Amino acid sequence: MQAVLEPLGCEVLIAADAKEAERCLTTHKVDGIIVDAQMPGVDGFELTRSIRESRMNSRAPIVLLSEVDDAATMRKGFQAGATFFLGKPLTRERVYHLFNAARGAMIGEQRRHERFPFRTTVRCARGEEHFSLESINLSEGGMLLEPSGTMELDQEFDLEFAVPHGPKPIRARARALRKEPSDRLAVEFVSLDIEDRLALRHHLNGCADDSRASKDGSSTPHPWQEACG
Repeated sequence: MQAVLEPLGCEVLIAADAKEAERCLTTHKVDGIIVDAQMPGVDGFELTRSIRESRMNSRAPIVLLSEVDDAATMRKGFQAGATFFLGKPLTRERVYHLFNAARGAMIGEQRRHERFPFRTTVRCARGEEHFSLESINLSEGGMLLEPSGTMELDQEFDLEFAVPHGPKPIRARARALRKEPSDRLAVEFVSLDIEDRLALRHHLNGCADDSRASKDGSSTPHPWQEACG
């Protein structure tokens, strides 16, 4: 898999077993994950379920590899949370077909986490408490704020902020995801209504266009920059 994917422009992270893969996926955000169903100890089905419950990569597309590709095995894989199923033996042609089929899911996951600089005041509410934080960057899936204050991890709160040329302030329910150096807080959006999501996506698409234009024609990153399995 590594020999086939790296020439396509992918950065491939290798894990020897499920335990090492779980450690890798707690520290690295990836665009796609390849899991072997048959592994010693924790098998690929259990690892897939664990990934779907993880904080950082729960929405990443997962490819499950198996020597057995009957209906029962495939059903078990999809029930565990696999996005795609690929039977062995592997060939370059089959991997290329899979890669093309997975592009949409991988690009969507990449865009959800692609962050752009974004400075504005964010009004927050947690129960009866109201306070303001400053944003550092913004993505479709969340934003980085400062200071982190007394916010606890996994704590939910409401926030409101405006984007340039937006029809109205964006309102979202957010969850504290992790604390970063310099007293900053990464949050993920738990819920956004469709109008706010479209306004956010419109703003970020403009940021992406500006970013590509500033590279003076340099090539854009491959949609599957990292894979882990």
